[in-house]
Amino acid sequence: MPNLYAPLGVLKAEVGITGTAQDAVLLRLLERASRECDSAAQRQFYSELDTHVFDGEGTNRIAIDDVISIDTSLKVDEDGDGTYELTLAASTDYWLTPDNPMANTPYTHVELNPESAVLTLWPKGRKRVQIIGMFGYSNETEASGTLGAQIADAATTAVTMTAGHGLTGGETIVIQSEHLYVLAVATNALTVVRGVNGTTAASHVNGTAVTRRRFPRLAEEACIVRAADIWRGTQTGYGQVASAELGGFQSNTAYAQFRGLLADLSRYPVVVY
Repeated sequence: MPNLYAPLGVLKAEVGITGTAQDAVLLRLLERASRECDSAAQRQFYSELDTHVFDGEGTNRIAIDDVISIDTSLKVDEDGDGTYELTLAASTDYWLTPDNPMANTPYTHVELNPESAVLTLWPKGRKRVQIIGMFGYSNETEASGTLGAQIADAATTAVTMTAGHGLTGGETIVIQSEHLYVLAVATNALTVVRGVNGTTAASHVNGTAVTRRRFPRLAEEACIVRAADIWRGTQTGYGQVASAELGGFQSNTAYAQFRGLLADLSRYPVVVY
């Protein structure tokens, strides 16, 4: 399910579109740009409840995929038989690091507590550690109003908001612990996909708070820069202005800007040759 790093309305303002005829195309461009952000930064900025496995290295600290929280469990396959029989307890047996991460940034390693009575070194081998948790860069949200009517069950795809919510198509919203993807907006009526990003669809009472997902601001800006650049390219046949200094070609400065915005968000150092 798409996790778009910028709202449709922002892209439309950037490229000067006011109608709705191009909405489907622009949403596809935002999805492409968002996944290019992930690829360029070598991490996913959206959050997803999922199960990941990691190799053990015979040390007390291993690198893991970006994780926001371990919501269910951290388990270990002690003997390499494919069964995760040993469950570790937070703080007592392990810590997520860095110890004091900046707000809305992930944990990237898990370290065993040397005082643990259960395990002090990760067993060496493939897929020896299993984590069930919320993976991704952050779970940052901002207020977007409240429900204007109850969501009676887990199946309905029509959501009514109170006035002034400011949501547009392509956004991910959060209601209690459920993530919903907004397909379309007609005033205060949303058409949504329920229970996305590994979350569980549920009923919600009238007046429940609704938040919208936010992402690192550099990633949001990079998404707009890239999507707008692709859109303009489709309108001009991807033409470039000739430059004598470059033998008749000119580099794409918008793409360089896109990569530059993501440089400080890359999981691994950016190598410049």
